[in-house]
Amino acid sequence: MLKTFTANLKQTASDLLSFLRKPTDSPETDMPTKGKLRELLNMIIIKALIAIVFSGLIWLIQELGLYKIDGHAMEGMLRNKPVWEIILLGIVLIPLLEEIIFRFGLRFRRGYFTFLLLVVLLAIGVYAFKMMPLMWALTIIFLSSVLMVLYLIKAYAIGEFLERIWPRVYGMLFYGVAITFGLVHIFNYSDFDFTSLAVLLIPVLIGSQIWGGLSMGYMRVKYGFAWGFFLHAAHNAVFMIPGLLFINQLEEKLNVNNDTYSLTVEEHFYYDRTLDSKRMISVDTAAFVNTKLNEVIVHLIQAEDVSIVNNTGSNFTPAVNLYYKSETADLAKTNKTILSELQKLYKFDITKANVEKEMWDVEVENNTALAASASDRGGITSEVTIDKKGIEMHNVTIEQLISTLQNEYSVAMADKTTDAGRYNFTFSKKGFEELKEELKGKYGLVLQSKMIEAQQVLVEFRK
Repeated sequence: MLKTFTANLKQTASDLLSFLRKPTDSPETDMPTKGKLRELLNMIIIKALIAIVFSGLIWLIQELGLYKIDGHAMEGMLRNKPVWEIILLGIVLIPLLEEIIFRFGLRFRRGYFTFLLLVVLLAIGVYAFKMMPLMWALTIIFLSSVLMVLYLIKAYAIGEFLERIWPRVYGMLFYGVAITFGLVHIFNYSDFDFTSLAVLLIPVLIGSQIWGGLSMGYMRVKYGFAWGFFLHAAHNAVFMIPGLLFINQLEEKLNVNNDTYSLTVEEHFYYDRTLDSKRMISVDTAAFVNTKLNEVIVHLIQAEDVSIVNNTGSNFTPAVNLYYKSETADLAKTNKTILSELQKLYKFDITKANVEKEMWDVEVENNTALAASASDRGGITSEVTIDKKGIEMHNVTIEQLISTLQNEYSVAMADKTTDAGRYNFTFSKKGFEELKEELKGKYGLVLQSKMIEAQQVLVEFRK
């Protein structure tokens, strides 16, 4: 059985190489479905082996320090999307769309070109609306529509011309499509620098995809569009499913244990939003569980105004488990030590500056108006509802009122009322000026402006 399998595999490889020496639009019409399934299995094995070879070359490039991969679209998908979406996108929808765009037209049919042109123009239109200003996008749509109309007017003549030259240009077209398919995948490397010498490594970085374009093109031409898609989907499944099996794994990124403190940082391969995120910090102990790195940094800095800028080219923010224990009881030192270790591990800089900032003191001007909104509900349970219509608060303290308004209006407020009562408030959620009028007119609360000196902190992740 093994001998037969090996012989079939060698025959498939031989047929593939023979086709690639001189690609022709010549389908295999007599092979039964069982034979096509055998060819598909053989092509999956061949394609996987080639992909492993290129993966080894890429690993070697990184080990030699020639290029460092800091972000890849596949990794981002596995880390940030739920399993059902990964399967739907990575194994079904994306392969189907790519097969339509790149290989649907590898067989000559006049209707194929009309359909393919329509799909390409629609894709360009969607991309234009997503990436360009509205007027530019509308211009692209208009020009695409004109091109489609001109094509339809001359469709028969264009078809006659293409049919005449098709055999002469087919080889160049087949290889051009495969190479283009590969080149598109260089954008999967989110941090790729086209101005560096790394461009010389592009043939290796996308070599697996170029080979995929050749092998899937072969299946499409010889056995039909569906078989090219099956090969594409199966290849993605072979390399994505192992990643899904490790989706809940933790990778230890740092383990420091010295005479002064111990610190462990574990990175989640996948951030599970359904799990609780926990954080605790004291004078000598800190623990963060399933917490986004940015949130950990902000919590440790303990400043009112913290901005985080990511210059790495990747939008991925890892979730971490962090455990810290110090021999000395000093909260400031605990924060500083953890931040210092995280800076070295994740390569970010912290810049601090003192700036003047407007602060609003909340004071009671009309006690009668405030008392009229007092809550008659007992207990400490409060309710806050925020929607497009406005803000409704029931059985809340002045402190809770201030906290909600600060978040919604992005302003700094301080409670100067010393009031411990509970109240009901309703606001129309218009502008800040309207909010001040409602606070004063309905509830007897006034906002007094003052300038304070605040610390502004900038966190910049670098490549």
